[in-house]
Amino acid sequence: MKTLLLFAPTPNPAPSYFGPSYGVALLGAILKRAGQEVVARDYDRSSIAAMEEDLPKVIAEHQPDLIGISCLSVNRGSSIAAARRIKAVAPNTPIIVGGPFPSLYPEVMFRRAPVDMVCIGDGDETLLEVTLAIANGGDLKDVAGLMIREGDGSLHRTAQRPRFTDMDSLPYPDMTLFDVSGLLASHVLPEVRDGMARLKVGAREPIVTDAMLMVMTSRGCAWSCSFCPLSKWEGKTLFHSPGYVVDMIESYLRDFGHRTFVFGDNTLSYPKKRIIALCDAIIERGLDIEWICMTRADMIDETVLAKMAAAGCKEISYGIESLDASVQKAMGKKLSVHRAPPAFALTHAAGISSCMMMMVGNEGETRETMRTTVGVARDVQPDRVLIWTTKVYPGTRLWDHAVEQGVIPPGYLDDDDSQALDYTGENDAAELRRLERMLQPRTTYVPMPDPAADGGREALEEGVLMGIWRGGAVVLGGAHDPLEREDLPEFIAWSRAHGLRALWLHTDAQQMAQKLMRWRVQEVADLVLAGLIVPLFAPSEREHDRRVGVSGALRGTRKGILAWTRNNKSPVRAWCYLDRDNVGLAAAWVEWLHGHGVREVSFIFGADPAGWHAVPAAELPSVREAGAAVLQAWRAASALDIAVDAVGLPECVLTRGEESLEVHELGRPFDELVSPGGTPEGRSAARRADKTLPPACAGCRVAAGCEGVWTDYLALRGDHELVPIPTEPRRDADPAWQIGTLAR
Repeated sequence: MKTLLLFAPTPNPAPSYFGPSYGVALLGAILKRAGQEVVARDYDRSSIAAMEEDLPKVIAEHQPDLIGISCLSVNRGSSIAAARRIKAVAPNTPIIVGGPFPSLYPEVMFRRAPVDMVCIGDGDETLLEVTLAIANGGDLKDVAGLMIREGDGSLHRTAQRPRFTDMDSLPYPDMTLFDVSGLLASHVLPEVRDGMARLKVGAREPIVTDAMLMVMTSRGCAWSCSFCPLSKWEGKTLFHSPGYVVDMIESYLRDFGHRTFVFGDNTLSYPKKRIIALCDAIIERGLDIEWICMTRADMIDETVLAKMAAAGCKEISYGIESLDASVQKAMGKKLSVHRAPPAFALTHAAGISSCMMMMVGNEGETRETMRTTVGVARDVQPDRVLIWTTKVYPGTRLWDHAVEQGVIPPGYLDDDDSQALDYTGENDAAELRRLERMLQPRTTYVPMPDPAADGGREALEEGVLMGIWRGGAVVLGGAHDPLEREDLPEFIAWSRAHGLRALWLHTDAQQMAQKLMRWRVQEVADLVLAGLIVPLFAPSEREHDRRVGVSGALRGTRKGILAWTRNNKSPVRAWCYLDRDNVGLAAAWVEWLHGHGVREVSFIFGADPAGWHAVPAAELPSVREAGAAVLQAWRAASALDIAVDAVGLPECVLTRGEESLEVHELGRPFDELVSPGGTPEGRSAARRADKTLPPACAGCRVAAGCEGVWTDYLALRGDHELVPIPTEPRRDADPAWQIGTLAR
């Protein structure tokens, strides 16, 4: 008996390689232990076209008696394509499909694909019994846990299979079914690993997740988060014993010589005594491994973390999702939010890096809950941050709610496009985009060293590597213009090769007017250069040039911006610094920027997001005047399709009716500046050290997410210009309120 097992392509596979399909490797091991022949293919990182081209060759070479397809909801379209291709070249070979999606929707699989059987539930025993029935001429109707297509096209469901519980009786997933050594080697990035080895924050070091082998120690989950495919899991969580897990790791070390692992369990440290026993077993065996894992913030303590660190844990990802108690309750996660900040502090103290996983737009999410989340998140500062928009996956409790709310369109499950839908049952698409902007991934600001200084390249590399480890985007700039570096194009290529995905250049753009410079930068920047950030101090040449102290500066900047926007798709973002002299020209500034192809503008009151430049408090306009001017500029920008936000201004002076202009800092709790010594420093903490929430802010409904007003400004002006935004927005606001909650 020979069986071909395959996993079809998934859309947008992760950049990290965590080994072949775990389920396929496990099922293959079960069949091999029974003395059967197994061939396996993992097409996860292939295109559907490449899979369809390869399948006839594999079938012709191996002549399988049965073909099994492992199917998730995200790759159901490619799984269906695989079944169709198989039947086209081997019409008499039976096909069985298993996995979460066909278990939930077997009729859909039969309707959409020419499959012969669907395995419903655990396949550990079912697949083996199917192969024995085929080999021995048995009746498939006697195999529990199946739905079968009869000869007349009707469907027959066999007896329900009892849940499989004897976890340690399973063989280890057979990775030798795949070219694991070759696949791991092809994904390892030696230069990135060598570069990251230079970095450290406290006692924590980054672990490069380019290529790791996955290990699963459990099945199921003790919690029931509504968004998770395990939200309907029934029964107790099942565990492998620590000895089983360590034996499996040891066998992989022996077979493949690869020492970095990822534990795929949702909550590895549950229960705590189990993770302690597992770590003790790793330590006692003397296994020289490094690993990462996921868990909950309420499932660790100092003892657990010390054991994990000693056993080789380098990073823990905490599924936080939201830091608002009402959202935690609504989505069923039920994490006490006060447990989150201490968990990260304890993790860092143990020398383990942290990753905070967040979701935007879950059940119960509003702008108010997002403010609470941002307010708490500002003081956490994890090493890495991953932020997703809440998606609706089939088989979850959230799916049931979304169906009731009309979020799922008719025929969605019959569509070959397997992309999960945003959850818009409580916030429509436009509001969801607004909520997304209220919690942004980290941006890391890296000061450019003096290009003439010794060691400048090394310091620059370490700063960018720190940003790659800790951030989603890097901004190069500060006192020295990145375009001053002769090696900038080569350095951009180096950054891309080391994993940087979004690079911004903070520059006056003057050298972009030179065709050679523009060509050299663009030649290597297409995949990583997000755009330019250009500081501007006035829309008039005389005032701008006076501020920067260089005659003709704005003329040169203007030429550089025009040259860039005419020849490149990546945008220019303007940082416009407000002062007493130019505040009345904010709307005119927008017109000027539009004429130069600029589509993103930040109006800055005081210090910019990186802290690289600040207008002294004595030269600032009043908060009220700045707010009114920026709102007027916002009106002009809206008509010109220019995105505007404000930096350094409180939201109370940026309110227009029921809408408020976005405050840049509100959505940026994780942004960091890499200090000259290479240490990342949180920008939120630095700003708040220079800001104050004055007494006038008492009772303001947005105070939880507001950083306040610059303390130096308040010392000069006081807080009489600030009026708290009431709990219930005024719908009958007078014109003065319409342009900002101004003092009367």
